[in-house]
Amino acid sequence: MKRRRLLMLLLLAAAIPTGALADSTGLIAAGTKWQTPYYLFDSGADGPTVLVTGGVHGNEPAGAGAADQVRCWPLEKGRLIIVPRCNVPGLKANTRTMPGEAKELADLNRNFPLSGKEPTARGPAAKALWAFVQRHKPDYTLDLHEGSGFRSAGSKSVGSSIIRIPHPETAALQDLMLGAVNARITDPERKFARLRGGANGSLARACGERLGARAFIMETTFKDQPVALRIRQHRIMVHAFLKHLGMTAADKNCMVPRARPTPATVYAAIYDGPGTGTTKTPPRFAQILTPQAHVSLRRVCPDDIRDGALDQFDTIIFGGGSGSGQAKGLAEDGCKAVKQFVERGGGYVGVCAGAYLATSHYTWSLALVNANSIDRKHWRRGTGQVEIELTPEGREFFGRPDAARLEIRFAQGPILGPGERSDLPPYTVLAWFRTGIGKNGADPKTMIDTPAIVSSPCGQGRVVVFSPHPEQTDGLHDLLLRAVRWTAQREPKPQTAEPRHENHTGNGPGRGAGTARTPDVGRDRRLRGVRSGAGG
Repeated sequence: MKRRRLLMLLLLAAAIPTGALADSTGLIAAGTKWQTPYYLFDSGADGPTVLVTGGVHGNEPAGAGAADQVRCWPLEKGRLIIVPRCNVPGLKANTRTMPGEAKELADLNRNFPLSGKEPTARGPAAKALWAFVQRHKPDYTLDLHEGSGFRSAGSKSVGSSIIRIPHPETAALQDLMLGAVNARITDPERKFARLRGGANGSLARACGERLGARAFIMETTFKDQPVALRIRQHRIMVHAFLKHLGMTAADKNCMVPRARPTPATVYAAIYDGPGTGTTKTPPRFAQILTPQAHVSLRRVCPDDIRDGALDQFDTIIFGGGSGSGQAKGLAEDGCKAVKQFVERGGGYVGVCAGAYLATSHYTWSLALVNANSIDRKHWRRGTGQVEIELTPEGREFFGRPDAARLEIRFAQGPILGPGERSDLPPYTVLAWFRTGIGKNGADPKTMIDTPAIVSSPCGQGRVVVFSPHPEQTDGLHDLLLRAVRWTAQREPKPQTAEPRHENHTGNGPGRGAGTARTPDVGRDRRLRGVRSGAGG
């Protein structure tokens, strides 16, 4: 026991970052509608100053997301300055330009000092940002953007390219980043292209021409690509750049800070890739799972998962769409990574398609819950409001002792029944369907008295699956938050009933259900902290 404790202390000591001796943050354009935070990291060791900016155009969220993740990396030398969201109002409105500005000033990336003109910026937002940049005199500038098409496929857009501002050193650095980001792209028409120049009035070009910085504009492509993949591509390019300069030893998959804002904070990943039904799904979850709710949410794509990025997180969420599509997107290695993450102590929350994915009988199932999807012939049974009833275990789990019956949105989620896996425990029913939907030949009575929400242990981890959609139902968002916190092992274990199985032939509450006492599956949180501290 003493030897084990000593080993744990040594591992924890190894996880303590050695860089970032003097970190500071502040606001650019403070007190105006354009105010935005910056983050300055000073290693205390001699080295270059690198500026990373994102969100200059408000309809290009991947740059902002990547810049936010880059600031989680420990710094070995030099200074790193990050302005993740240069155009906060535009990002909130999802507009390229700056809301409310006159047409001639609306594009922030055309308002910095022009070539051959006066060395001044135009408009309050650009002036404040340019004054900040001039004060810090970066040696290198990386401005993260997105385009509408793939340059290598012949698009006139600069999407999926690295644009270098002419300088004797930028060609080699451009090739370095291109090699890193293209290494995992198999489609030649989606590979990143080599460009030079930069728009007149852009921040990067102004940094190159006015400050002598080695400057780049990195462009991902938002057409037909999820945000998580685009964030990853930006992160890979910045990582290759900083690693080449010897400024960080972080893993390229590092997405969360080493230190939690509070002990109660949950680091949650949300799957954002093939099989996700709509681009609105991750933002909808993000509106519920906020820092104010002590949840730090990050989108992850299949490549992130296959590269082991889940080890940074407490739980992962799979939302609506297609369960088989999500499994196909993950591929065999990704599915294996998710299952191993849960079995080692991670959490899993599946909603609708994510619930299908967690079942145990499809060839593509993750087998996290000992449940089958019944009446599969009529899976397209329709959408609409249905009534569910929380079980006594569910009322305690969700903190709703007096709210048994609830209306919730249903959108062709699985109709669950007991599975036949001997290696998985029976599940606990947290809510039953009390009304049903029957379209396209489905019988609505089939849904009635089947499980709507279930929980289960899986190895050392915890799983909750929702057939309906709490995140799409006003007044029921707390159900999702409770599930996330419980699977992340941030809430006390709810008391559950004695283990029992019931046949799928009756019409009462036991139809299609098996319940079990949920064992104490607490893991050594300190050890997970070591894995997180290693940068994913």
